[in-house]
Amino acid sequence: MKRGFIRAVFGDVRSPSLKSETLRISRNLFNTPFVVYVMGKDNFEHLKGVGFNCVLIHPDPCMFDMKKYLWRNKIEAYRYAMEEDGYDEIVFLDWDCVPVKPLPRTFWQEMGKKECIQGNLYKLKQRMSAWRRSRRAVSYSINTGFLYIRNKFIPSQIIKVWNSFPDQEFWRYNDERPTAYFIDKMTGGWIGEDKWWDRFEPYCCNMGKYSAYSTDLLKTKNECFRHGL
Repeated sequence: MKRGFIRAVFGDVRSPSLKSETLRISRNLFNTPFVVYVMGKDNFEHLKGVGFNCVLIHPDPCMFDMKKYLWRNKIEAYRYAMEEDGYDEIVFLDWDCVPVKPLPRTFWQEMGKKECIQGNLYKLKQRMSAWRRSRRAVSYSINTGFLYIRNKFIPSQIIKVWNSFPDQEFWRYNDERPTAYFIDKMTGGWIGEDKWWDRFEPYCCNMGKYSAYSTDLLKTKNECFRHGL
């Protein structure tokens, strides 16, 4: 079984925010080896020079319009990793998802105890999941800064959801909405915070803020990663 950690770069790696985040990760003492899937030849050469293990997946800096379809590029990166590069199991990490301690030897075994897709549940005041009927449920969504996938066809299924709403810009600005929609379809609807914790919440990653769970509950995790929103 091929498994591992991946990150992605699209757009301009020299933009101030991305440059700062990639530099911070390059100096992190707790890094586990990972592959960076890169769009753009210049981005690829720059990251190779920094010392990252990179795969060039497209010669242009983005495959999809950065203004209208920014996060479609992100989905493409982990689709490529699983369907083209042969990964069976991945953890996709945003650049602001940072290792905070060494990875336990049982990491992959522990991740395998829950669902084939996992991510932190967060809650905002805005309508993140407008297709849900409950007023309370619409505020919840998966955060994909740390995204675990154990089925190589899941990325294409998320893309299928994205493409099924071509006239709704609501879907086009955020990869998390079609991912949450995919999970709702998988479970037969919104399952609530308690069941999400048992089935989809990763045991090893916490969010800097906006988590749907109490501080006391989050402290029960073996926090190896923190997504600092």
